[in-house]
Amino acid sequence: PLSNNAMIFIKNYSDNFANFKTLTDERSVSKEIAMFLEATTYIEGSIIIAGKKDTLKTTLLSALAKKVTPKDRYFLFDYKQELKFEESYYTTFDFSSFKDSAQKQALISSLFTSNPSRVFVNSAKDDLVYFVSEALSGYNNLIVTLEASNKQEALDRIIDSILENKPYLHYQDAKKLACSIFKLIIFV
Repeated sequence: PLSNNAMIFIKNYSDNFANFKTLTDERSVSKEIAMFLEATTYIEGSIIIAGKKDTLKTTLLSALAKKVTPKDRYFLFDYKQELKFEESYYTTFDFSSFKDSAQKQALISSLFTSNPSRVFVNSAKDDLVYFVSEALSGYNNLIVTLEASNKQEALDRIIDSILENKPYLHYQDAKKLACSIFKLIIFV
């Protein structure tokens, strides 16, 4: 586990930021941290990138998304519509026109049946519960950005989503489940 005092400072890079070497060249992070961030693209398990508003969660998500291998299939759910990937191995979804939550949940569930290599979710907010539902069903390759004031609030939002899916669980059981699904929480 990461130390409680782990700190990463990432400058606001443009959309073309795709190289973790940039982080070390600009002295934003040490080489070890840059290597760690790059290695997260190979983690088997889901990841949360959490932080306060305007802490560059989307920038980090974009950098991780650009490190994938083109031979696989990836989904991008970008609720802020900030990320644009032209590569054919990305399928991007826009749910801004969906008002019916049952319709949205059914669509997300059906999309996951194709078992994409990785799913990137930017700022799902209320729809987070649907992606956590897929994780509870066994899908373990989510990378999700989440607005939170601190790492405990980020974990609590995941736990709340688990409890919404499985209301019979006790808080501690939901917390254990959250930690087993999300292998890493990066707080920026």
